[in-house]
Amino acid sequence: NRTKTTDSEMKEIAVELDKASKAFGVDPKVMLAVYAHESGGFNPRARSHTGAGGLGQLTSIAIRQVHYMAGMAKGQKGVEPYIKHKENFIQSQTNLSQRYNIKKNIWTSTAYMAYEINERSNGNIKKALEKYGDPNVSTYENKVNKEYKLMFGKSIF
Repeated sequence: NRTKTTDSEMKEIAVELDKASKAFGVDPKVMLAVYAHESGGFNPRARSHTGAGGLGQLTSIAIRQVHYMAGMAKGQKGVEPYIKHKENFIQSQTNLSQRYNIKKNIWTSTAYMAYEINERSNGNIKKALEKYGDPNVSTYENKVNKEYKLMFGKSIF
């Protein structure tokens, strides 16, 4: 209730998150907690002072990593399941308006979280959240955990 997200936007968030979380094996409740923290609620139009935008507050670095895994970066072949879903990702690292597309933001942020969980953190959600968030905010994972507990009545870790 912190933002003016419309009912149709909430439905799109639910539908796309269900599909993306299944495609990448990421708990959708974790992503909801990330979105709640990152966008100040479920605000697809959120924008940070650093240029990150949308539900998952995607940065150019995160988008570039997803492009690399999907074979969208020059000279990269990519890997599955990222290749299969590359049409669902934000296509431009520099076009900031694409970050506000609900579907593309959800698919890109969920793919990026899958990378953080599986490739960089050996399945450790807490470590993945530390890496997903702003490296200058040492309590990022705890803030996401607080959102999770507020929504689901229990903690992630």
